Order: sequence, then C-alpha cells, then structure tokens
Amino acid sequence: MQIIKTSVIENIKHNFEELFPAEKKTAQYILDHLEEVTLLNISQLAKKAHASEASIVRMAKHLGYNDFFQMRLLLSNDLLCAAKLICEARMCHIIGAGNTIPIASDLRFRLQRNGQSCMYSSLPEQYFNNIALGDSSDLVIAISRSGASTQVLKALSLAKKKEMKILVITADPNSQIMDFSDAILQINDTNEMHDQNVRADSHLLELAVNDALIYVIKNYPLFNFDDKLPTQINDVELLLSETKF
Repeated sequence: MQIIKTSVIENIKHNFEELFPAEKKTAQYILDHLEEVTLLNISQLAKKAHASEASIVRMAKHLGYNDFFQMRLLLSNDLLCAAKLICEARMCHIIGAGNTIPIASDLRFRLQRNGQSCMYSSLPEQYFNNIALGDSSDLVIAISRSGASTQVLKALSLAKKKEMKILVITADPNSQIMDFSDAILQINDTNEMHDQNVRADSHLLELAVNDALIYVIKNYPLFNFDDKLPTQINDVELLLSETKF
C-alpha cells in the first residue's frame, strides 16, 4: 500500500479526475455527504450513491486504501476524538466480557507497545479494583458488541463515580452502555465486510477498530484537532492489518 500523506477528502479531490466514471459517482457522494458517509457501511453507501459495492471497493483501492472500511474509519471524527482521549489519559483501563475479552487483550498489548499506560484483566473483580484505585485523569475503554454486559456496565458505573472519561466500542447505539460514554466508536455489524465473506457476528470489526486507533495514536502529533479532518500524515503503516482480512 502506498503512503497517504493527505486527509481522505483531500485525497479524493486530488485524484478525482483519475477515477473511473463509476468510482467518481461514489467519490462525489462522499464529498457531498461527509457526515452521513461516516455512518454508512458499504451496502448502504452503494444504495445511496446508486453504485455497486464492487465499484466502491475499487474506488477505495484506487485512492490507495486497503478497502472502504479503512477509508471510512479515517473519515470518522469520532475516531480522532477517541484517540485524543487515549493519548491524554494517565492510565487506560480496558474492559470487556465474554467474546470481547480477546479484543480487549489485543488493544491493551498494542497500546502498551505504543507507550501508553494500560491495565487489563479478564476477571471483573480485578478491573473493578483497578478502576477503584484510579482517578479522574484515567480513561476506561469498554468493549461490548451488545452494550448490555452486566459486568461492563457495573465497571462503568464505578468509573463514573470516579469521574473518569469513558470510551465505548459497541454495535448498539440504543444500549444502556451509551449512557456512560464520553466518546463512542460504533461498529456496524450488518454486511460491513460482505466482500470479505466474514460473518456479521465476527469480531474482526472490533479488531479493525483497534488497528484504526493505533494508527491514529501513532500519528497523534500530526493531527490537527481544531479541524474536522486530519492533515499531513507521514510514515503511515497499514490501517487495517492484512492478516485480519
């Protein structure tokens, strides 16, 4: 993959005339509906832009991205806000339950490798204790596909009492977990990776969000948080690890 040194919007504008006609249709829709596109999966965008899913994938790759999901993540201001919270936290408490435990473990390892102080345990009693010993400068990162995990909700209630910031990664925008959140990374588990033949209940989407967070955090000093979109990204690694797809 090539190194991309501009924001997604700047990249589209710069390379617009090089796109094929079917790709231009989607590219123009993205330019005209930025806020909406960050919430759409590839199937929904195809319907909105009156284009095929295949042409959207080709457009993303033509612009230098691994796929549309990677490109959409870079469009999301929520992703930038989440990375900002992580970079400014004294300590990140990463919590998950059930099937999301490996996702939480992966994020803890990669954040620590990037120099961020983190705590993680698969045992609720342990992360309850870690949060109880923390302070208001800490951040809790809660990963729950359903947003209804009892242990996660109990941990977030405790974190709120400690006046900690809370970042939520979930698929359900109407779940109880949203009541605790300061920032939200919502995954869309319906046909999100249709062209990859990945089941909708796969947790590869959460792993992809982990990749996106690490990407932005690694390049944090190069982002301008006064603007909607990032500027001048250098030394870019793959946003989504190819081994996960």
